[in-house]
Amino acid sequence: MLVNYCVVPITVLRNAPYNLRRFDLISVKFRAQNIRGWSDYSDPNNSGVTIKTEPDMMTIPINGDLTDEWRIDVSWLAMVSPENGDSAITSYDLQYDNGTGGFIWYSLIGLHPDSLALAYRITTGVVPGRYYRFRVRARNAFGWGDLSPWLEIKAATLPDTMIPPTTSIDSASGHLRISWVAPHDGSDTITKYTI
Repeated sequence: MLVNYCVVPITVLRNAPYNLRRFDLISVKFRAQNIRGWSDYSDPNNSGVTIKTEPDMMTIPINGDLTDEWRIDVSWLAMVSPENGDSAITSYDLQYDNGTGGFIWYSLIGLHPDSLALAYRITTGVVPGRYYRFRVRARNAFGWGDLSPWLEIKAATLPDTMIPPTTSIDSASGHLRISWVAPHDGSDTITKYTI
């Protein structure tokens, strides 16, 4: 028996007139023609390939534990089925705005060449106290998914540990007076002290 085949791009089936959606079964039936005419159609398949799509929108990236004044640590979650379009992810494209307030976006990894990394660290050119925005998208065999919402990360860290305070008696009131030196703020404004 001779086995024949043809190849149909999934995108053809997703568009008019078929308009199939993700996970719809691709149902096919055949008939053959010879000099005497057409045969009857076969029964359609009741199992087999379903429609696959580009990935869904990625979730917002995550500010990593190693972010400080001089480096930005960002990560994101791997896409799995069904969010991956029911097709293996081939690359994650991480973009950032280099502190432009979202005006200009640059691809850090994953656009060229492909990358399956789930984390990235910027260690050069980081300006302490500056805000940086990050977004990510995923690609599979059917194309790029939508970009995630952006995450804003400030190049900052916890304030330094304070030096010991000094205590004295206030000469005017007789009350306890506690004095301290403000620590380095970690490039983010100190808003409270706890005594």
